[in-house]
Amino acid sequence: MLLQSHLDEIFLLPALPVNWSEGSVTGLCAEGGFELDLEWKNGKLVKGRILSKHGGKAVLRCSQGLKFFRDDELITARKDEKGRYILETEKGCTYQIFCKIP
Repeated sequence: MLLQSHLDEIFLLPALPVNWSEGSVTGLCAEGGFELDLEWKNGKLVKGRILSKHGGKAVLRCSQGLKFFRDDELITARKDEKGRYILETEKGCTYQIFCKIP
């Protein structure tokens, strides 16, 4: 419901129940050594955090546009042919996720 981690992809809020329109969660573990915190409102992701325990590529899928920051600096994540965000991470670093405003 909150996170799906499979085949080297992390899907954010893939099946959020309608009656969980607002909320947050901390410490979700994903494949590749990533730990995530997520916050949502009106059934949509608002912001999140990714801790990269091992470094490497985080492949993220979300129904919304995302922006990534590290130490308050905007990080460029490329999008692949499937519309997923490819974020290159460093071991032990934390990245903030924010939804783009349409």
